[in-house]
Amino acid sequence: MAFGRAGFVTFRAAVIIGSVSAAIALIALWSTTSRQRMQLAEEDVAGLGHVDDYALQLTRRLVTTLSESPPPESRSDLLKAYAASDVAAAEYPASLNSWDVRGKPIAEFEVAPTTPDSAAVINAVLESIATKQPVTKSVLGVTGVQILAAVSHPTGGATSVLVLPRTRLVTANPYAALLGMAPPSGGDPPYAVALTDLSPTVRADTTRVRWHRIGNELHGDRLISTSAGTVRAHVEIDLRSLWARGERGVIVLLFDLLLAGLLWLLGALTEKGFIRWLRVRVAKWIYTYHARLTLALFAFFVIPAIAFAVWSYQRLRGDDLQTREALVHETLRAVAAGNEYTQLSGAARRFETPLFLYSNGLLDRTSDSVLDGLAPTGRALPPAVELRLGTAGELSAAWESTLGDSKLLFGYSAVLGPAQERYILAAPARSDDLVLDRRRRDLGMLVLFATAAGALAALWLSGIAAKRLARDLELSRIEVARAERVLAWGEMARQVAHEIKNPLTPIRLGVQHLRRARSDPRQNFDAVLNENVRRILAEIDRLDEIARSFSRYGSAPADLPPAVDVDVAAVVKDVVGLEQMGDRKVKWQLRGADRPAWALARKDEMRDVLLNVFENARLAGARQVEVTLRDEDRRVIIETRDDGSGISPAVLPRIFEPHFSTRTTGSGLGLAVTRRLIEAWGGQIAITSEEGKGTRVLILLARSEP
Repeated sequence: MAFGRAGFVTFRAAVIIGSVSAAIALIALWSTTSRQRMQLAEEDVAGLGHVDDYALQLTRRLVTTLSESPPPESRSDLLKAYAASDVAAAEYPASLNSWDVRGKPIAEFEVAPTTPDSAAVINAVLESIATKQPVTKSVLGVTGVQILAAVSHPTGGATSVLVLPRTRLVTANPYAALLGMAPPSGGDPPYAVALTDLSPTVRADTTRVRWHRIGNELHGDRLISTSAGTVRAHVEIDLRSLWARGERGVIVLLFDLLLAGLLWLLGALTEKGFIRWLRVRVAKWIYTYHARLTLALFAFFVIPAIAFAVWSYQRLRGDDLQTREALVHETLRAVAAGNEYTQLSGAARRFETPLFLYSNGLLDRTSDSVLDGLAPTGRALPPAVELRLGTAGELSAAWESTLGDSKLLFGYSAVLGPAQERYILAAPARSDDLVLDRRRRDLGMLVLFATAAGALAALWLSGIAAKRLARDLELSRIEVARAERVLAWGEMARQVAHEIKNPLTPIRLGVQHLRRARSDPRQNFDAVLNENVRRILAEIDRLDEIARSFSRYGSAPADLPPAVDVDVAAVVKDVVGLEQMGDRKVKWQLRGADRPAWALARKDEMRDVLLNVFENARLAGARQVEVTLRDEDRRVIIETRDDGSGISPAVLPRIFEPHFSTRTTGSGLGLAVTRRLIEAWGGQIAITSEEGKGTRVLILLARSEP
C-alpha cells in the first residue's frame, strides 16, 4: 500500500492474524477479569467494616413506611413489608421482627440466614417503645457492621429491621423463589468469602487485603471487627486450571473467528458483484471431486460428534436432575422416618428445607405459615404426580414447577401417618448447589470443546485425506485415459488403414489397366487413359477428404482456430442454395435467413458442418427438408427437420462416436467432427429422431455483435 500497490491478504494469513489477535485479547481479558474479581472481593471485605450509606438511607425509608402502617402481626405481614420496600429492590438481606409492648417477639422473617445480636436488637426495640421514636444505628454483628432499626407503632408494639451488607459472606436463600423473590443467580461465583480465626502464620491487617497465590487460586486476607471480636476475612478466587482455561479459550477463539468471518461477509455483500463472484466460486468448487470428498469425510466425522454432544448434554442434564431428585428423596425418607407430620416446622429447621404435606390431592399444611398462605405451587398436586402416586401406585415422583421466571424441582413421596392415613410429602431441591452446577457446566464445556476440536480436526484431516485420495484417483484417471487413448488411437489407426485401403484398390487396378491398354493395339489408349485418370483423381480426392477428416477429429480443442463473428444467415442461405441446385428431388425450405444473424463460428468450418448435416438428410431419403434460423436467449439456433428414414433408437446414442456409420461408405467421422467443431466454437448440437418419420438437428451457437 505504501508503494501504490493494492494490499492483499490470503485466507490463511487472515486466519493466523485473527487467531493471534484473539489469543492476545483473551490473555488480556483473563488478566483484566482476574483484577476485577480481586477488586470486587476487596470491596466486599471492605464493606464489612463500615456502614453502607445507601443501605442506611433505604433502611430509614423502610422505617418511615412501617411507622405509618399497622403493626405486622405475622410472618406474612413482615414479608409484605419487606417485599414492598426499596431494601428488597436493592437486594439487601434483612431480618424483620415484630414485637409486643413488653418487648416479646411475635413474628420473625429472615430473607437469609442470620445470627443477630439479640441483646442489641431488644435494647433498640425497648428504646423505640419508650421514646415513641424510631431508632436507627449501626451495630457489630457476626458479619461485621450491620444496620439496626426499630420503630414503635401508635397502637402498641414495635418492628425491628436488621439490614446486612451485600456480601457473599451471607448465604442466599436457596428457596427464595417460593417466596416470590429472585432465586440465587447461577454460574460460578467470582470469589468466596469466609470468616476464620486469627493465625500467626498468615499476614493480615485492617487496611487492605493481602493477596498470595496457591496453585490455581488467589488467596487474600484482611482483619475486620465483629461482635465476636477481631477475625480474619479470608477470600479465595478460583482461577481454574490451565486446561479449563484452555478449553474456554479455544471456544471463545472459534466464536471470535466465526463472528469476524460473518462481519467480513456482511461487509463484502455491499461490494458490487460480490454475490455473483461468490456464487461462481462456490459452484466451481462444490462440483469438484476434492470438495465433495472433503464434505463427505467432514460430515462422516462431524455428524457423529454432534450427535454425541447432544446425547452428552441430555445425559448431563438427566444426571443433574437425578442427583437432585436423589437428594430430595433422601430428605423425604428421613422426615418420614421421624413421623413428624404434626411438627413440620421442626423437621424443616433440622433438614434446612421447606416441607409440604398433601392429603387427598390437596395441600394440607406446610412447614411455614408464609407458605401456607402463598401456596406457591398451587393447592392441588400436579396432575402428573397425582397419576403417578395415586393411580399408578408409585412411592415417589418428581416434578419441575415454574415459579415466575424460575423453575424449581420438587420431590414427592407417598407416606403413611400415625393413624395409617395416606399423605404425600413434598420438598423442593436446592437451587444453589454450586458443586452440582459446576460439575455440569465443566462437563458441558468439555463436551463442547471436544465437539469443536473434533470438528476442526475432522475438517483438516478430511481435507488432507481428500487431497491424497483425489490425487491418487486423478493419477488413476490419467492412466485409464491414457490406456483408453491408446486403444482409441489403435482402433483409429485400424479404421484409417481400412479407409485408405478402399481407394488404393481402384487406383492399383486403374494403373494395371493402363499398362495393359498401352501394349494392346486393339484398345483406344487415349480413351482408356482419360477414364482411368478420372477415376484415379476421384479416389485421390477421396483420400484427401479422409485425411482432412481424421486431422480435424484428431486436433486438440486448443489447437483449433478461435471462433470469430460469422453471419450465419448468409452461410446457411449459400449452402441451402447449393443443395437446391444439386438435387432436384429434395424440396428445401429456408426460414429466418432474410436478415443477418451473427454468431461465433468459422465460415469455412460452418459450411462443412451444414453440408454434412444436409448430406445426411439427403442420404436418409428425405423428400422435404426444412431449415429454420432464429435468435433465442442470446443464441443463434439452426434447426433442420427432414422426413427421411430416421434413426433407430438402438443406433441414436452412438451417432457421435468416431468411425461409426450406418452406411457402407464414408469414414464415420462426419458427425463426430461436426460436434468437435461446434463445441470448439462454444456451441452445442443435439439430434432427435424417430425411425420412419425423420430427424431433427438442432445447432446452438453463441450470438455475437459484429
